[in-house]
Amino acid sequence: MKCPKCDNLHVRTERRPDGNSTCRDCNFTSPTHEFAQHGDIYKVESFTVAETEVDDGSKYRKRIPSELVDVYDILKAFEVTNPAIQHAVKKLLAGGKRGHKDIIQDLEEAKWSIGRAIQLES
Repeated sequence: MKCPKCDNLHVRTERRPDGNSTCRDCNFTSPTHEFAQHGDIYKVESFTVAETEVDDGSKYRKRIPSELVDVYDILKAFEVTNPAIQHAVKKLLAGGKRGHKDIIQDLEEAKWSIGRAIQLES
């Protein structure tokens, strides 16, 4: 996918049906369908995370090259590949904040997902 303004391929796309795309070079932002009309929608450059940890050596801190991140960026930064762990982390990070479930229900679902993750890892 190319930027319709500068033709660059460094494009970041929001992960939602009506999301926007932003060129990393010229910062042009527009609905993703406008970028798709300009180039191949299947050639979106993937989100990249710095290979090295922060200088203090902490395994719990990662550099993320963006000011706005979502849970999927966090999961990728920490290389979480088990889908049950991914689900649990999502529930824990946004527990009770999405409007249709309360914190207790989200915690119960995260607990179930952790149990499933243990099964998958065994």
